[in-house]
Amino acid sequence: MLCLWQASQATEQRKPFFVRSTVFSQRCHNKSSSDACFLGHPASVLLTAGSSSVDYNLGLWDTFLPTNRALVHSWIAHPEGATCALYVPNQQTIISGGRHGEICLWDIRQRQLRQTIKAFDQMHIVKTLATDSTQDLIVSGSSEGDIKIWSADSTPQLMYNLPGEYTAKGEFSFRKEVGQSSVQGVQQLFADQNMRLFSCGADASLKFRTLPSISPGAGS
Repeated sequence: MLCLWQASQATEQRKPFFVRSTVFSQRCHNKSSSDACFLGHPASVLLTAGSSSVDYNLGLWDTFLPTNRALVHSWIAHPEGATCALYVPNQQTIISGGRHGEICLWDIRQRQLRQTIKAFDQMHIVKTLATDSTQDLIVSGSSEGDIKIWSADSTPQLMYNLPGEYTAKGEFSFRKEVGQSSVQGVQQLFADQNMRLFSCGADASLKFRTLPSISPGAGS
């Protein structure tokens, strides 16, 4: 279920509100929804990633339309569902990650698959995606704690590799033992205008580093 909330109200609101001050909630995927982002400004079109039994795992939603007509396009992608999604306006590209280490690049104008890259091992989930302020980079994080940075062009090249940044720990966890959901790998990524990469993950740490020499062929 996707809910949009009116954040500018002076008084507290108990229900999800849409930008036109009407209650808005949308069931985007009938199994699970894992990520959402707006496409550009003004923000009226929303991209969602998730898992559905009705073939599509990526959806474009026009939030100005009634909920029964809001889905304007969908893609069949990623076996077992899409886990994260990102829009890169400069490239007119949607980037999505899946449960088997794959990253897909979609041409938003033609609404077609442009390319698929094998970012991580088959058993590793693409947990999160980000881009830098100039939209020259794609940053990806996996369930095994690896971070990889790619060029954001028509044929992405691996430019920087940070393996095992958030490797899963093997020691006893009380919270895991009592049945709470475990957190694995890289959780969030952000690259700022000064080429600093911020990341957080399963070990509850926040890390940041400067990436001073991102250039083609610099990958490890």
